[in-house]
Amino acid sequence: LLRPAFDDPASVLPALERLVELWSGQTAGATVAHALLCELRAEGRFVAEIPSMLGVHAVRQGRYAEAVLFLREADAAAGGADAAIQNNLAVSLVRADPSHAGEAMELIDAALEQYPGHPDLLATRGEVLAAQGLWAEAVESLAAALPARRGDAELRQLLEKASLAMRNQQRSAVLERPGLRLRDRAQRGQPRITEIGSDVPSRP
Repeated sequence: LLRPAFDDPASVLPALERLVELWSGQTAGATVAHALLCELRAEGRFVAEIPSMLGVHAVRQGRYAEAVLFLREADAAAGGADAAIQNNLAVSLVRADPSHAGEAMELIDAALEQYPGHPDLLATRGEVLAAQGLWAEAVESLAAALPARRGDAELRQLLEKASLAMRNQQRSAVLERPGLRLRDRAQRGQPRITEIGSDVPSRP
């Protein structure tokens, strides 16, 4: 029933999305969907769209290592020119393994060159920076994404985490200054460090 939809530009993307859902499920249609997707790829059709959709589906299910494989294929098929694929690959890389944050940052910076200031890209950049422990930079990027994505609970949670880590990092830096630690011991109990850090500015 879906096969004719792939020749109709108006319905091809919904048809592909439905195939991806079937392929990833546990129904009898999964085998048929898998065969049809393989057939389309063998024909050289939708070579970027199919792995991209499979990758996004894997991300939504928390299967990040699997998503990386699909999205790498999609990125190569798109010639590294699709910002949405780059964004999704960056997310998958850093969630699959934080040590991949350097590669993820290269991808998200390339995407931001195409769409400067895009809130989805800024949110991903903030997540990558947080994975690198660059808390102040992460807060800046996440806060810049917030106005366009106020309903995003995941973004708010990450922003709160990064803000707290940034303030703790700043407090530690102050405590490590020469001479400060001795004064703190002499005046133990006094809230000497209460104004360090700043409130996070308002926040895809």
